[in-house]
Amino acid sequence: MCRERNTQYGIRNTRYVTRIAYCVFRVLLVLLAALALAAVGLLWWFSVDLPSPDRLGTYIADSTGIESHTFVPLSDIAEPLRWATIATEDKDFYNRSWDIHPSAVLRAIWTTLRNPNAMDSYTIPQRLVANLMTLSGKRVSSPVRQRLRELALTVWLTYHYTPDRILELYLNSIPYGPSLYGVESAALFYYGKHASDLSLAECVMLVAIAQEPDGDLEFARRRQAIVLDLMVEEGYITPEEAARAKIVH
Repeated sequence: MCRERNTQYGIRNTRYVTRIAYCVFRVLLVLLAALALAAVGLLWWFSVDLPSPDRLGTYIADSTGIESHTFVPLSDIAEPLRWATIATEDKDFYNRSWDIHPSAVLRAIWTTLRNPNAMDSYTIPQRLVANLMTLSGKRVSSPVRQRLRELALTVWLTYHYTPDRILELYLNSIPYGPSLYGVESAALFYYGKHASDLSLAECVMLVAIAQEPDGDLEFARRRQAIVLDLMVEEGYITPEEAARAKIVH
């Protein structure tokens, strides 16, 4: 009899624990859903009046007063320049998952709130967004709000555009000197040739110049060797090709 009662008690206790666990699980699901919706709502609120990537040329003309900015497709940009940019600024650009996950958005918001001024770890999409914000004059004074606006546009970009399109827009938005934006303008200004005709050494030098667009060519020459070494590390070029390019200025 006692054994029967103990068995019944054990069954009731197990059912009670199961019901509690199920309730806790449902509450956690509701909380996670609420957080995800809050994150989406927050990003939507911060996405009001964001710049459009399709108006890049207009933003450059309005901010510099120069109407001759030439936009070139990715296919007309020398491959070494693309490789050098990726190796230097975002080595995982093509290997990264481009799916938008709510958990990733929440992590990005949390990181932004903790350190809104950090830019060292910017990816190419984030750098493109930062350029668009500056050129369009749509930056705001609050660092936290500015970073959240950038995050909202970055999420939109990675959802609507392919990696190739994002890289194309970025290479056409980079400042290579005062009032000098985009690889085609830089190639014509520094080397008198189109971006499609640049040599490895010239491509790497432009990437180095973009790291210090204020005209410090000595810095760029020192940086050129570092960029070449990064390209070797990522397997884009051989050590011999890097060595030859280092002796060309």
